[in-house]
Parts: sequence; structure tokens; C-alpha cells
Amino acid sequence: MRNITHSLLVLLSIIFVASSCKKKDEPAPDLPPESTFIMNFDFTDTGTGKNDLTMPPELMTDKEHFLHAALNGLVWNGLIFITAAVPVAAFRESFNHEWEYDRKDEVWSWPYDVTVGLKKYNCRLEASLSGENVIWEMYVSQGSAYTDFLWYEGISALNGTTGTWTLYKDPQSGSGTPFIHIDWERRGEGDGSIKYTNVIPGDEGNGGYIYHNIVLDTTGYPGNYNAQYDIYNKASDQMTEILWNTISKHGRVRDGNRFGDDSWHCWNTSFEDEICD
Repeated sequence: MRNITHSLLVLLSIIFVASSCKKKDEPAPDLPPESTFIMNFDFTDTGTGKNDLTMPPELMTDKEHFLHAALNGLVWNGLIFITAAVPVAAFRESFNHEWEYDRKDEVWSWPYDVTVGLKKYNCRLEASLSGENVIWEMYVSQGSAYTDFLWYEGISALNGTTGTWTLYKDPQSGSGTPFIHIDWERRGEGDGSIKYTNVIPGDEGNGGYIYHNIVLDTTGYPGNYNAQYDIYNKASDQMTEILWNTISKHGRVRDGNRFGDDSWHCWNTSFEDEICD
């Protein structure tokens, strides 16, 4: 009996060690790609080698349709890349570092530093499993100013097809104040959607959003367009719809508040106004 008990204990020890080793060597889940967090605003690039949006208005009179579409996109571009410069930089930097695994808490982490402006930030991206999903949390510290501030968190499917992020206001605005909610979907390489929604409590723009979709199959789009923006300004109850082709750059915009009608207003491959087909 003693020998049987001893054998069972040995067997259980082997199973425990094997299980622990397997857990230790278990690879980290894949980081969601940059396109799930950072929206692409490159349709404002006219390819002229200069930013046409800063040209005098009298030189842009033949590009009214494109200009209106571009400026609406740039409002959100500024909101994300200026107001949220630190979390954006922290997310991008995470791809340059290896993960560590905490067997006790069953958490993967990516610790690293990132510099934004003249300040260095200590970042720690953490991931843990929850069923068929991955839970993500980004903690940021900056000198003696604050420690382990949860700047954003998210959840993604293990297969990498869908997910969400919640971006919080900066530490000076109070911990836990939501700022932007992000919904994303990936249907394949270069094919997917991302939506930013203003979720700031009490803000007049709460509920406003920008939705960006890009497809490889243009069957469902008229005019061979393969990309779109839907931009809703909650404060003014204004909807701006934009369609364009990412290669030729021709496109169209519809905005009842701006143009006073429900028609599409188009621009050609030179970004000049034209009559829509």
C-alpha cells in the first residue's frame, strides 16, 4: 500500500511539473495589429509633396468637396493623435518588445519605456485569457507624477477577428474617466473596420463617432470606391458620409448640413470638384 501511495505521489508530481512547464512555455497571444487601435487618415494625402489643406482658400475653390471631407476627418485625427499622444505612442512601441509570463497570476506582460516629447514613460501592457478572449490592459507611469495609470484596456477574440478598446482620459483628468471607445473588426489583411465613439461623461459630443471601413472587394460600393468614413457630430446632429478609392483617390461626400441637400458631391483623381455619375 505504501508503495502504491508513493507511486501515486510521484505520478502527481510529474503531472504537476509537466503542467507547470507547459504553462511557463505557453506563448503569449498575438498583439492586435496597429490598425485595431489607430485609424488610418491617409485619404487626406494628395500626393503633391505638400499639405494642400494649408493652402490659401482661394487656391482651394475647385476642391471644395474634397476639402470638406478631409477637414472632417482631421478633427478626429487631431483628437486622437494630439490628445491621446501618449497611449498611441505606447501602443505602437509594444510591438518592439518581448513578453514575460507570470505563472502565478497567469498574465503576460510587455514592460518597456517610451519617450513622448521630452518625457519618458514607463509602460506595461498586460494580457490574460478569459475563455475565447484576451483581456488587455495598458499601465503607464511617469516619474513621480503618477504610477500604474490604466490608460486603456480592451478585449479581443483569440482568433484576432474582433475586439474593443476603451481609452481613458489622462491622469490629470482623473483616473477611470472614459474618453474614446473603439470597436474593430478584421476580415483579412487590409480588410476591416474601426469605429471611435466619444464616451466622455457629460460632454456635448458624447455619442458622436467616426466609422472607417475598408474592403478588398468593391462589389457593394458604387464608383469603385473601397473605403468609407461615416462621421457623426453629436453636438450639431450632423452626419458626414465619405466614400473614396484608396488608389486613385477619387471620392464623394454627402452632408445635408453643409450642402443643403441629400446628394453626393464628388471629386476626381486630382481632388477637383466634379459632377457625380
